[in-house]
Amino acid sequence: MRRFLASVLLCLSGPALAQAPDGDALIRHCDGLLSQEQAERLAQRWVGAWNSTSIERVMAEYTENFEFRAGGILDNARISDPSGILHGHADNRRRWFAGTTKNSQNFRIVEVFAGVRSFSVFYINSRNQHVNEVMEVAPDCRIERANALYAPPRPAYGQPLVPPPPPVAAAPAP
Repeated sequence: MRRFLASVLLCLSGPALAQAPDGDALIRHCDGLLSQEQAERLAQRWVGAWNSTSIERVMAEYTENFEFRAGGILDNARISDPSGILHGHADNRRRWFAGTTKNSQNFRIVEVFAGVRSFSVFYINSRNQHVNEVMEVAPDCRIERANALYAPPRPAYGQPLVPPPPPVAAAPAP
């Protein structure tokens, strides 16, 4: 009986066990609502690429014709566009990298959010700026559209931009 149960368990979990040693198995196929674990793995892989010195590793995170939106595109010295949108590897490579080398970044993940074929990474960049980057992914889990949202400078993360409202007075007892 034990052998039978062990065989059944092995058959049911065989594919999962075969994928377990490979940390990226969970993020090879992205369709529908991503799990929190998928979103976190995608975010870790994305930040790992940006924190590396490899341009090719960064570009491998994106589909060939991906779209990137950011306020910094409006007036970028290397490549700008009044729409704030760049398309494809060539334009984004020119904006992000000056030449054939890349300095490592120091992106630090604060929080990750999962969505339908999308994830969002709230992180602190190398300029100590708070960024929320929302990324939509293709079925192969590469990024096909990204929108970078930058917070204004503030004293520290968690400090409110607007003071909280005054407390509401308790209603008198009847």
